[in-house]
Amino acid sequence: MAGDSTPRRDSRPGRAQVLARSLLGWEPRDIADTIVATADTQLRQGLPLPAESPALGGVRPWDSG
Repeated sequence: MAGDSTPRRDSRPGRAQVLARSLLGWEPRDIADTIVATADTQLRQGLPLPAESPALGGVRPWDSG
């Protein structure tokens, strides 16, 4: 529609994704892959996972109960 300022959402990749894919060989991940990769990186660096963070009291949800 003319004058409609609502951004269109479609299934086509954005310009940044196209550039990253072609120049860097980057492929977008789904959320599960992203979570696993982030946790793996944290553990390799010896960093605590967010649930083990001192800011959260060091409480791990799987240990409580």
